[in-house]
This record gives sequence, C-alpha cells and structure tokens, in this order.
Amino acid sequence: MSRGTGAIEAVQAALPDVVAVLVAVVTQFGDVVVFVPALTLVLWFGDRDRGAALVGVALGGIGLVLIAKYALAFARPPANPPVPVEDVPALLRPFYEAEVIADGYGFPSGHATGATVVWGSLAWWLDVGTRARRIAAAAVLVVLVAFSRVALGVHYLADVIAGIGLGLAYLFGVALIRDRIEGDERRFLRLALGLTALGGLLQGGQDGWLAVGAAFGATVGWSATDAPIQPWPVTRGTMARAGGLFAAALALAGVAGFGLVAAGVPDGPVLGSVTALVAGMLLATPGVRSLSEWIEAGA
Repeated sequence: MSRGTGAIEAVQAALPDVVAVLVAVVTQFGDVVVFVPALTLVLWFGDRDRGAALVGVALGGIGLVLIAKYALAFARPPANPPVPVEDVPALLRPFYEAEVIADGYGFPSGHATGATVVWGSLAWWLDVGTRARRIAAAAVLVVLVAFSRVALGVHYLADVIAGIGLGLAYLFGVALIRDRIEGDERRFLRLALGLTALGGLLQGGQDGWLAVGAAFGATVGWSATDAPIQPWPVTRGTMARAGGLFAAALALAGVAGFGLVAAGVPDGPVLGSVTALVAGMLLATPGVRSLSEWIEAGA
C-alpha cells in the first residue's frame, strides 16, 4: 500500500536547515523521554489513583500501537532526513541521527498516537487551569509532534493522521470504561498489562520488550505498596528531593542493565528487565513510607 502523498518533500523543502534540526527536539514530546517525567510528576505530586490510571492509559496506548503495527505491517518511508546527518554539528549529530533513522513498521505513527493519548488524557483528567485551555495546549503539542514526524522523514502524512485517529478512538473507549469503574481507576494498569503483553508478543523485538517490561513493572510496583492518597507538597525542596530520587532510580536501573549485559543476557530481556525495574520503582515510591517522609521533609 502506498501512503506517499508528497507531504514529506513539501514540508522539508519549506523548512530552513536550522529549524529542521530543532524539529528533532520537538518530536520528543511524543516520546517516553518526556512522557515518563510528566506522568511521574502527576503520580507523585497529584492525585495518586488518577496518576496510576494515567500511567495505565499511556501504557495501554503503546500496546494498542504495537498491535496495529503488527496487524498492518506497513513500511516506513525510505530514509530521507531534512538535513543530511553529516551536515549537523558533531555535538548534536548522535541525537539527530537517532531521530531521523528509524526502523520497524510505520503505520500508524507511535509518536502521534502516544502524544494524543498522553497529552489528551492529561488535558481531560487534570485539574490545572480550565479544561478548554488544557485541551488547546494538548492539541498544539499533538500537531507539533505529528508535523515533526513528517518533517523528519520517518512517517508519511497518512501515518500521523492515523496515529491521531487511533489515539482519539482509544481515549473515547477509555472514557466509556472509566464511567463504569469509577472509584477504581487503577484497573487501567491491568488493562495496560493485557494490551502491552499482547502487543509485545506479536511485535517482538526491542519495542515489544520495552512495552511489556513497563506495564509489568508498573502493575507490580503499584500493587506491592499502599500509596497514600495525599500527594506530596509542591515546594522547591520536595521537587529537588524527588528529582534526586528519580535520577537514583534511573542510575540503579542502569547498573542493573550493565550487570545483565555483562552476564551475557540477550538485549531484549535486558531492556524489558530494566524498564520493568524503572517503572516498578516509580510506581512504588509513593507507597514507601521512609521515602515519602524524606521527600516531605523538604517542604
């Protein structure tokens, strides 16, 4: 099936080189690099049950994308970055190359779906500002992410449109389910585990291991502790201590991953295990009394 409509060439031709490199930064708003800190902040400093539900919704969206990509198996566009990798300054080259060289199936766009699901659910469920403004901000982020995927040459226009559509349809289904399980929004974690397990088994590869590891770790981490509903106070001290704890969790996972690699464990299981460890620690942290007391001491 051909999905090329000339949009990639048209967008890249209209994009100045300096902006083309910045697009690689914009696309991060559709990636776990931004999703994980954002959802962690909501879970730690906001409504705990709602935060866990939002994590589940996000992970379920990832599982849905994996299932759709496996079922359709549509290839990505041929590699065609807006600026040749060798023309990018050496300091930025590794980051830029990682964003313009993509593998796996291309339809629907995982970044477009993820941005729609994460920013859309945050806009609908959070209590910051007005809902209209939150939805407007989420829409801007989704459009920017979708535009960045086309501009970087890693998706056709049809891919990102389908990704947004899939994300919206999924959120509509989530809203219907939420109405029926009011009072136990954490069930979304179990739903996510089912979707990501199916998607991971079908898709295989690194993406599959990462998705299954994240859903398994998040579900076990939340279920293993009894997190108090009262969120942590938002002060400079508590934010600094929470940031240190977040960095420590990533460092510990990195050490564990290095140990698994040194022991000869294959890459897939290593990625799944490290991801499960990070997700488990982030979800369990609010329920560990000693850690909560230490963070609250910074208030």
